[in-house]
Amino acid sequence: MLYESHHPLSVDYYKILRGENISFQSHMHYCYEIILVTEGCLHVKVNSQEYELHENNGVLIFPNQIHHIYTKEYNRYVLCLFTHKLINAYDEMITSKLPVTNKFCYDPFYAEKMNSLTGQESVMAVKGLLYSLCDEFDQNMKYIEFEKSSHYLLYYIFKFIEQNYNKTCTLAELSKNLGYEYTYLSNYFRKNTGMYYSDYVNQYRINHACYLLRESDEPIMQIARECGFHSHKSFTRNFRKQNKMSPAEYRKQSS
Repeated sequence: MLYESHHPLSVDYYKILRGENISFQSHMHYCYEIILVTEGCLHVKVNSQEYELHENNGVLIFPNQIHHIYTKEYNRYVLCLFTHKLINAYDEMITSKLPVTNKFCYDPFYAEKMNSLTGQESVMAVKGLLYSLCDEFDQNMKYIEFEKSSHYLLYYIFKFIEQNYNKTCTLAELSKNLGYEYTYLSNYFRKNTGMYYSDYVNQYRINHACYLLRESDEPIMQIARECGFHSHKSFTRNFRKQNKMSPAEYRKQSS
């Protein structure tokens, strides 16, 4: 299961995802993210902390926290990405703070309510549910003042990829853009994400291609070019590697 790395910051933006066996490489974004596990076991790494989530366990991931989601065996989940503007009062309360842990226990009621969302609800209804979940999280939570760490560099790397994935996005270009040595950036990125830089860029491109294949009628080769691939062969090879099927098969399955 994949979800896009691009999330708008509109006042009422939220996105619900549900399914089983979710995995997604290390990334960060400007939205809050709540994941509720309803069956099985899900592993989530947030910054340097790793969490093992079982039924009725969840995580609340704050904006700009690096996180990696992975499945070892089986799970079912419901996930909500949402802008800070939907929980403005809570967001202002925890400004410059981070939770000691992102993991919390939730009442099954909340998973049922989140699963029932269709995207047609009023903003007030969505706000009510999200505020209630944040209250559930906050009740037994301690916070610490945010301290700037070496992760600021990873933020700029992710930002560079977000802005350049559809053009020249090599490690050499990144090194030139940020003013760091090539070897240092290569080792730093792998240490903090567990991936080679080039592999991450390819996954990012394919994730965006999946979104375009589902949500647009653009020709496949045009999508390939928009995502930074300049040959059909390279695009198809990388797409198959990540999704175990061709772009055309993926589009047909998603229609």
